Amino acid sequence: LRRDGGAAAVESYLAEWDGRNMVTYAKLMPTANKLQVEAGINALIAERTDDDYKTLLQSLPDAHLDSRGNVFDDFNRNKGDRQEVVMLAGIAVFMLFIAAFNFMNLSTARSAVRAKEVGVRKIVGATRRQLIQQYLQESLLLVFAAAVIGVVLLSELAPLVALPLARDYVDYFLAHGGLIMGALLALVLLGLLSGSYPAFVLSSVSPVAVLKGKFAASTHGIWLRRLLVVVQFTLSIAIIIGMLVVYRQVEFMKNLNPGFDANGVVNIPLEDDVLAGNYEVLRNRLLELPQVQSVAGSSSMPGGNLPKGPFLRRADGDAIVTSGLEVDERYLATLGMRLVAGRNYSRENPADANESIIINESAARALGWEDAVGNSVQMFRVTRTVIGVVEDFHFAGMRNKIEPVALAYTDEVNVMSVRIDSNATREALAGIETAWREVNPDYPFSYRLFADEYNKLLKDDEKFSAMLIQFAFIAVIIACLGLYGLASFNADQKTKEIGVRKVLGAGSGTLLKVVLNEYVVLLAVANLLAWGAAWLVMQEWLAGFAYRAELGASSFVLATMVTAVLALLAVGREIVKVVRGKPVNALRYE
Repeated sequence: LRRDGGAAAVESYLAEWDGRNMVTYAKLMPTANKLQVEAGINALIAERTDDDYKTLLQSLPDAHLDSRGNVFDDFNRNKGDRQEVVMLAGIAVFMLFIAAFNFMNLSTARSAVRAKEVGVRKIVGATRRQLIQQYLQESLLLVFAAAVIGVVLLSELAPLVALPLARDYVDYFLAHGGLIMGALLALVLLGLLSGSYPAFVLSSVSPVAVLKGKFAASTHGIWLRRLLVVVQFTLSIAIIIGMLVVYRQVEFMKNLNPGFDANGVVNIPLEDDVLAGNYEVLRNRLLELPQVQSVAGSSSMPGGNLPKGPFLRRADGDAIVTSGLEVDERYLATLGMRLVAGRNYSRENPADANESIIINESAARALGWEDAVGNSVQMFRVTRTVIGVVEDFHFAGMRNKIEPVALAYTDEVNVMSVRIDSNATREALAGIETAWREVNPDYPFSYRLFADEYNKLLKDDEKFSAMLIQFAFIAVIIACLGLYGLASFNADQKTKEIGVRKVLGAGSGTLLKVVLNEYVVLLAVANLLAWGAAWLVMQEWLAGFAYRAELGASSFVLATMVTAVLALLAVGREIVKVVRGKPVNALRYE
């Protein structure tokens, strides 16, 4: 709305059908059909206007998590992304499974330590059911103790790792009985899952086998332990690949040319009639500062709320919906935008105010023009001539495709943009504030650095990337612990085999091959499974970006190399101990 319209302009605007800059809420009847209501609304629009746009209804509960694809949703600034929430929740569940499998591996791999205890308990009359109950109770106790420690650590460490948690999330959790019951049920199931296999394996130990010393040489359950290690590393590698892909995408968006130069631009809001009236006086005063290079005015800025409203209609009747941005003749130069055809607005051409229009490349393509300059369009029932085409610029973030934009001329600005010398930012800001206080002494001075403000559009993706990095680190550490457990077990099992091979003259290379073969096969299988799963999931995630990095092989190869090195470090100690051990120590009991 123009400031000079007053209440009459507001009333006129609300009575017209051309405005689409307000949120509309509709409470439907319980028996209403969403598709039928949409069809009825669109029929009404077609009846009352010549515009051929369509509306879609969105359920209010879906507005927060399912609005990521809505480019013009300035009213839901803190909206989330359901896909990312599901991915993070899935990773959390995977990590719980990795930890549970780890517990199984370490418990069964070291089962010989407790085998004598089981044998003695059976000899004195303990039943298998009692032993199973004992091990399940131990597992449940560990899970609940870990949950308490986890909550404490979360409360203390959340600020340090910048987790996006509300301060009262614990109070919220405790105030909802359903969440508490769900958490308790999940803990019980996790405890039973973690302790089930060790309980059944250890409870089946034969007292005779223990007393004869044969249990330690048993390979019972080795295939299940191998399977668990494969599952652990499959999940861990997939998480690392996901983390690398997300990081690459965020960096890709950071380095993508936005179509303007945000560095060195200071935005000063002029959200008052008096401030807007003093624009020219303040502009002339700022241009006297040696650190100020140019000053421009506009209705908004990229990254802000560019209303989707103006229709551009060709002479033959075809029309497109555009976003509207009002600028003065200095705006393009101040922001470093490039004209690819035609000319800029000029005060030497008074007709530019009401008879001319500048559009972006996307608008020209949508209108079907290879050479748009000189063509006529109708906007708000006023015929205008296209005098220039500006290079496409990202005004709604990097996730979404660049939409058509119409840049109309204005001398009534809401935002003053000042390009300063980036090497003298402090001096420039001090000079701007002094000039402000001279021109607008009754108003507080406020400003925003355009680069910082625009970069906030990537804030959510950066947070998501940071959380994935943290998850990947934890998952790999847990998986390596599981591999260490398997390596410890295999070292005990292969001690005598290695001793015999050494006596028969086997060298270190042969012994390393014998020990490492199993781990190489397990990691190869895990990588194949992880590559396939990660490819499918990350392809789906990247599909939500109009501009995205290629899902190349580098992330997959790097994830494989990282896990291979960490796996080697995890099993290295046990391998060295077995290979360097003296044969006499391995065979002295034979």
